[in-house]
Amino acid sequence: MMILAIFDFDKTITSKDSLIDFLYHAMGPLRFFMGALYLSPLLILHKSGFIRNDKTKEKVLSYFFKGLEKEKFQNLATVYSQKDLPAIVRSSALEKIRWHQAQGHKIVIVSASLDNYLLGWCQGIKADLLATSLEFKDGRFTGKLATPNCYGPEKVRRLQERYDLKKFDHIYAYGDSPSDLVLKSIANEFHFRSFQ
Repeated sequence: MMILAIFDFDKTITSKDSLIDFLYHAMGPLRFFMGALYLSPLLILHKSGFIRNDKTKEKVLSYFFKGLEKEKFQNLATVYSQKDLPAIVRSSALEKIRWHQAQGHKIVIVSASLDNYLLGWCQGIKADLLATSLEFKDGRFTGKLATPNCYGPEKVRRLQERYDLKKFDHIYAYGDSPSDLVLKSIANEFHFRSFQ
């Protein structure tokens, strides 16, 4: 039997938002909090539903990193992935991933967060990754996303693009937010804020 297990990342596998955590560690406390203060009107509008998720993400990342050399950005992401990211990963999530792997199931992480720091972590646990990519031109970050933000319906689109879902005899999906509920449309079992 071919079985697929789909996991959202932020607040499903982790205890907090990994992008915010990455910004904090990459920038340091002072620059992070100064940036958060400057960006607060934007963040309030986003929380109120006036600015889309992808546009907010672009503006935040542009503020902190626009113009940064790709190699330097990737170094920040790699350090975060190896040093800080494991600290926010839930042990219960790793246990569930390992359970699926022990059964021979295919694991895929589907996340709106950045592939720059998620890819190394996913490779370490032998899971596939579908995530958001940043745009670099002439070796520097443009401040834009290179792919659609892997959020909500985009998660399902990416999964259908990468895999022939009809080939799987059973599909599990795990999520924590209303935007993950779209995964119910392709899963035989959907677990919301639970690994049971």
